[in-house]
Amino acid sequence: MTSHPTGSRLAAGLTAAACCALLLTSCLPSSDEDPSTEDSASAPDTASEGSPSQDPSEGGSAQAEDSASAQDSEAPQEDTEVAGVDQAIEDGYALNTASGDLPVVTMYTDYECPACGSFHPAVEQVAEELDGEVVVRVKNFPLSMHDNAVPAAHAVEAAGRQGEAHEYASLVYDDVDEWSELSDGELEGRFVELAGEAGLDEQRFREDMGSSDVEEIVEQHSQQAEDLELTGTPSFVADGRAIDLGEIGSAEDLRDVLRDAAEGSSGSSSDSGTRA
Repeated sequence: MTSHPTGSRLAAGLTAAACCALLLTSCLPSSDEDPSTEDSASAPDTASEGSPSQDPSEGGSAQAEDSASAQDSEAPQEDTEVAGVDQAIEDGYALNTASGDLPVVTMYTDYECPACGSFHPAVEQVAEELDGEVVVRVKNFPLSMHDNAVPAAHAVEAAGRQGEAHEYASLVYDDVDEWSELSDGELEGRFVELAGEAGLDEQRFREDMGSSDVEEIVEQHSQQAEDLELTGTPSFVADGRAIDLGEIGSAEDLRDVLRDAAEGSSGSSSDSGTRA
């Protein structure tokens, strides 16, 4: 399996050799193992809303408020609104600006899969380049071959209950060498620590991580992946069809493949459909 990149984190895109290695070593479920979420009951509980906003202090409050508004208007508008459970099951979370008028490509990931972690910087780069053209979304496909993949998926979805799934997922990918080696008793504490680093409400995160809502989201995403007959992670789907990544040699190739796959799609994020 490939290891996690350091330094530039593939900011300039994957080289042909590196990308081929990722595709050849992507995580594949064993034929006699069911990539289910049967261990989800042991996952930590956690979830919460975004950090409460603070009222501007007296004396210059109008100026501070105007300044904050100006900064907000300049910041990239990402899909950070907290989704309901049904919407989270249907949509996953977005890596770029979400719009119902745009076609959708969905990546199914396993946060303990080395290939997924290595792919992550390139996928973020591609999502940024396709912003306003294609919505890139993420759903869970934790494989049974990875002991801590289900709790990691629960942790990301718990962060999603506070509108921070994308940001938290990056921390989880970066920290995989740490949490993938932890026991059940230690795992929850590490994910809560990461939630604190992300500025999340740790108590709500802890509650959501073990909630039935988060468990349902992860289980339904996994069922979607199985219905699509996805063969491993990372896998990409557009309009209910798995995307062939066989010819990808760079981040630019990945961008072009995702763009082409999204052309003519309905714009729906539903992944129930046929396999290409």
